[in-house]
Amino acid sequence: MKMSCTIITRLKKYKNCFIAKTDISDCLKGSAWGALGYNVFGYAGEVIGITTVLMTLFNTIFWKWKWVSKIVDMPVLAKRYTGTFVSDWQGENKEYSGNLDIKQSFLNVSIVFKTEESRSFSVLSSIETVGDRKKIVYIYQNEPRAEIGDRSAIHKGTAEFWIEESGELVGNYHTSRKTRGSMNFRPSTT
Repeated sequence: MKMSCTIITRLKKYKNCFIAKTDISDCLKGSAWGALGYNVFGYAGEVIGITTVLMTLFNTIFWKWKWVSKIVDMPVLAKRYTGTFVSDWQGENKEYSGNLDIKQSFLNVSIVFKTEESRSFSVLSSIETVGDRKKIVYIYQNEPRAEIGDRSAIHKGTAEFWIEESGELVGNYHTSRKTRGSMNFRPSTT
């Protein structure tokens, strides 16, 4: 008896989630379409609204919490990185320095790569799992500064960085100019 009273008490708390028999009866008689409509769609709107707020908070904030990011298996990479890359442009194999700025939500990651001569923007990017390791793979567009445009045209490329346990990003890139190189970046301290 006590158990059934507990169940009835709990159901009374959630009575607004169910369509009342009288609403269905009145609706069939033609007098309460509004009440039935609110019972069907009104609460659905409230649930959708609450779910939207919670998912937005998760996408932007909650997933970055250390214990949550471990559960969802997503590395938090949003920060500035400094490092070097080697380019075989015109057969030089020359080393350059640059910065990576990574912005990230749970569902999105974007990368901006800056050097003294140009800036690259990710067009499409993702974080992949390969075995027990993670890597960032992205397609980018490079836009050189105007004064060097005659020797370095706008071009596209692909890059991939392995995410090391130390926080370093180590990888390679290839461009539409048929150049390639290696890269090594570490989280910036400034």
